[in-house]
Amino acid sequence: MVVLVTRERRLPYARAVEDDVALDRSFFDKLVQPSTTDTDWDIYLVESIWPILSRGLAALALEVERLHFRKDGDPLVRRRFCPLAWLAQYLLRNKPKSGTHDAEGVRREKQLEKFSEWADLERGRREIYRREKEVRRVFNGFSARRQVRISALPKVVAVLDELTWLGGELVNSEYCKTQSILESFRGKDSIDFEEFWRWFAGPARGAGGVPLRWTAFVRAEARKHYKDARELKAMRIEEKEVAVVGAIRADEDRDELEFTELCTKLSENEKIRRILDEDFILTGMEPAEGEEVVDEVPPRGSHVELLCDLMEKAGFRKDPNRFSGDEIAPELAALGAQQTSACEGAKWTVGCMHQWSLLQRLLVCEC
Repeated sequence: MVVLVTRERRLPYARAVEDDVALDRSFFDKLVQPSTTDTDWDIYLVESIWPILSRGLAALALEVERLHFRKDGDPLVRRRFCPLAWLAQYLLRNKPKSGTHDAEGVRREKQLEKFSEWADLERGRREIYRREKEVRRVFNGFSARRQVRISALPKVVAVLDELTWLGGELVNSEYCKTQSILESFRGKDSIDFEEFWRWFAGPARGAGGVPLRWTAFVRAEARKHYKDARELKAMRIEEKEVAVVGAIRADEDRDELEFTELCTKLSENEKIRRILDEDFILTGMEPAEGEEVVDEVPPRGSHVELLCDLMEKAGFRKDPNRFSGDEIAPELAALGAQQTSACEGAKWTVGCMHQWSLLQRLLVCEC
């Protein structure tokens, strides 16, 4: 900070300092601690307090000079003057939240923006310092005998950009473009990590190194969080799909087990075996020689319930359209309408009879 105060400007108005304060980056760098610190409290203090405090100190200096050079000043007033009280009142009057929108307020806002910009750059530079081990690992991946060729440095920067989720902000910066890298190491064929680090991160104090702001790393963290959230969402969707498929397979296994048990019961039933062997009819009665077989006669016996269960397991009652055979599907669709009119108490209906006939045809077709 530089305060230009000529002898002619030693007037009784301390607010003249508003036009005479000039800030530069070197002044900011003198206030903060070395960038190797683990915390950024010093940056916070400088960014939030020092812009107003610096103007207050400059105004206080002018006020002290005004009291000193004023010939008609009251000595009692000089003795009662408290610099700390005067500075505290100045800070209360000029805190950022109570700033005005006149020319004075605009100048104050511009200085606050300048300090915020420097603080953003300083935080970004410190973040690079904190990632030295990560940068070293990437550099060593391209090294041979602890040296990396200059032509490979753009690839090193590209890998660092990808691993830190910077989204191209590093490789697209003017400082890290291929032409800038070649100019920075003109006349050299390869470099070690120490030399690369001095170029990449800059000195421990002061300006230098990749001019990446802290906001660039904030955006990088947001990108990583967004990708992690998407992967987590995709993983949860996949888990739900796996659970649904598992439930379907469990139902299929249960149905298959029930069907197997039913087939076992059918195979153990003597009447069913004789019916399948065409030695018996569904009525359970053997026809006499020359006697016409009447299919409409309701079957009787313990095998009827097993037959009904078998046809239901085969899907005739649940979904008649599941079979796509050209000859079978239309008849099954017609049977679906007939089943609704069947009496609930009837164990064997005309629909059941046709279903049994179609089931036999289906078994023959599949065989």
